[in-house]
Amino acid sequence: MMKTILAGLACAAALGAAPVTQAAVVTFNNPGLVEVDNATNIATYTEAGLNLSGDAASFLPIDGIGVDSSGALVVLPFSTLRLFVESGTFDLLSASLGVFDAFGVGAMGTVNIVGGGMTSMISLAELTSFSFAGYTNLKQVTFTSDVAFILDNINFEVDGAAVPEPASLGLAGVALAGLMAARRRRYRAAG
Repeated sequence: MMKTILAGLACAAALGAAPVTQAAVVTFNNPGLVEVDNATNIATYTEAGLNLSGDAASFLPIDGIGVDSSGALVVLPFSTLRLFVESGTFDLLSASLGVFDAFGVGAMGTVNIVGGGMTSMISLAELTSFSFAGYTNLKQVTFTSDVAFILDNINFEVDGAAVPEPASLGLAGVALAGLMAARRRRYRAAG
């Protein structure tokens, strides 16, 4: 019986020690504040654990220009937008990109994406979803373009251990209390 309990605890410990990835999507649908550091003139916007940073006044979340007329981020021409997480690494899975065509003339341009030894140059026109195979284990990724472009629905995974939710901790506590009660009953019955 004790071997079964120890085997179960060993399995639980192995599962708990395994690295966990947390997937998230930055949609810009309910944008928060863009914080500006006046000393460095660097602006940072954070959503779903992903930080987007660049020169102040080089990007702005705007409602109604994204996928299905949702919110999106506009990045101005010749600006560098840097994506990163507070600690650890992340995988860039996909994002919607397109030219910010304010005058409706069918503008076109390119965006360069650099991160983790990978470089991509994507031709832009209308807002389209792109997948980023190989953009894994990133400390940061940068986007630069010769035209104003729209960035929406950034799908990414944060690498590392997840913080357990309170309900899971509560269930683990109930399980441990049950094991202790069962052991106490057996001890009293034997004594």
